[in-house]
Amino acid sequence: MKFLFDSDMVNIMYDDQRKMHHDALHRKISELRNKDSLQISILVLYELEYSFFNAPNYKKQFIRNTIISALNDFDAIISLDAETAPIFGEMKAMLKQKKRLTRKQMRKHNIDIMLASTAICTSSVLISSDSIYSDISELYPLLRFEKWIKE
Repeated sequence: MKFLFDSDMVNIMYDDQRKMHHDALHRKISELRNKDSLQISILVLYELEYSFFNAPNYKKQFIRNTIISALNDFDAIISLDAETAPIFGEMKAMLKQKKRLTRKQMRKHNIDIMLASTAICTSSVLISSDSIYSDISELYPLLRFEKWIKE
């Protein structure tokens, strides 16, 4: 099985200061089979780089180490492609209508919806603690989403 990690899970994966969540996530990873694949989207790397350039100096090295570790530890980095675009469009329109969100409110969910679309196209299970994915999976049942930690 393929598991696509959202940026919140990547951050927890490498942050042992968040002991309870960090340990729970690593326990879950240790239960996976050898043929299972851990993946991230290129979008997660974009988000991490943005975090790096906006972080105070004392946090920069930690974020850079997270980026380097993610590049080495994940089995695949998934790019965006044209076949994902129609799913993104439909999913975003459905979410906007169902939640009655404005265009401005919808903008903050663009990357989340892109990740959900990518998970569908790659037949991956999306791993995150973001509640937006519960909303999306209710509207778009093809999205397989799991919360591996409790917030």
